[in-house]
Amino acid sequence: PIFYEITGKKGILAQDGDSPATLAQKADIKYEKFMQFNDLKERDRLVPGEVYYLKKKAKKAVVPFHTVTADQTLWKISQIYGIRLECILKYNRLDQVVKLQPGRVLY
Repeated sequence: PIFYEITGKKGILAQDGDSPATLAQKADIKYEKFMQFNDLKERDRLVPGEVYYLKKKAKKAVVPFHTVTADQTLWKISQIYGIRLECILKYNRLDQVVKLQPGRVLY
């Protein structure tokens, strides 16, 4: 496995054929914790080349806002800044995950 440090937190790189269970095993953490740390649901698939967190993400990001670019999702933004998805929803007064328009500013 390839380990990283992102925003001060340990992470692991997903490779072809990896699943949440295999990454959790390689990182020596519980599957449930891995899923929670990365805001993943049972039906979610890992993206090869994406780095996944091995520690709990922060409640606030280092930067105050983010401007959405093409094809970014709330989940991807939460992974970039190491912030919990539920916190992004709360800060932006969203009840659920929505499709984002490029140019939108998120707090």
